[in-house]
Amino acid sequence: MTRFANLKRQNDWESSWEVWWVKHIKFILEREETIRGPYSEEDNQVLTRYLRPLESGGRSIEPALCHTDLWPGNVKYRLDNKSPLAHSELELGLFRNPQYPLGKAFFKEYLKKVPISKPEENFDSGNIMYMIRHQVCLASVYPNEAKLRDIFLANMRILVDRVSAEENEKKRAEENKNPFEVNVMSVTKNVKVLAT
Repeated sequence: MTRFANLKRQNDWESSWEVWWVKHIKFILEREETIRGPYSEEDNQVLTRYLRPLESGGRSIEPALCHTDLWPGNVKYRLDNKSPLAHSELELGLFRNPQYPLGKAFFKEYLKKVPISKPEENFDSGNIMYMIRHQVCLASVYPNEAKLRDIFLANMRILVDRVSAEENEKKRAEENKNPFEVNVMSVTKNVKVLAT
């Protein structure tokens, strides 16, 4: 157990980043829900959508010791007592948060040193997911700031909409496949032509 400000935080080792993240995000979301009550389960489910591809199809992530609380007033400290071994991109979630902008130059410099994990097309959505983690923690640290919940829920809705659009696109692609389409080259490749 470590801390985020005055709040305890789950930080046990797991062999899979997805397993660690699910336990961690569940822990911090449940804590926030005790303050303000429940919200849509659909919103909650998108927070794991972009994890499995990081560790499937022969891909893996190398755990990195992450600060997880880099903001302009805290950048001078390399690590602190709550630094987890995590996916390196977890660090970037806070960089995206409008409350703590470190600037695009800092973001680009970070990515020069630590490349984007594959599949790269999931990077932006994964970054929003990691930003939401920071926003949920802030919403818990400042229970009297109801707008903090509105902010992270709005960002969850962005992911819900993206997931919905991705699933609709996949469904359309499947529907547009012609089941009667035949690859002529594969059919004729081994056919002997009889001469008359």
